[in-house]
Amino acid sequence: MQHADQGDAHENLELVASLLERRAAGRYHNTAVVFEDDGTLLARYRKMHIPDAPGFNEKRYFTPGNLGFTPVETSLGRLGVLVCRDQWHPEASAARRRSLARSGTAPDYGLR
Repeated sequence: MQHADQGDAHENLELVASLLERRAAGRYHNTAVVFEDDGTLLARYRKMHIPDAPGFNEKRYFTPGNLGFTPVETSLGRLGVLVCRDQWHPEASAARRRSLARSGTAPDYGLR
């Protein structure tokens, strides 16, 4: 990740982005990726809880994650990453708390 030389303005930046990840033919994940300020990919987190309810038929196109609830070690400290509705499930939130993450994030498309 390159940026204009602006002194210390961009130091200690972590980027968390949400994307559609194709794992294999017909297998897609709702994934969050974490980048360090130098552009290094630190981790991926795949959404574990895929809703199947009116208005949220995500099971038609997303596969549940298989990477577990693992904190990400960054230059700024430990970060707990979940995606969207995972944050509302007790085991996901409890795992993030047990990891002693300094902060957490849960990207959400928020289309409603």
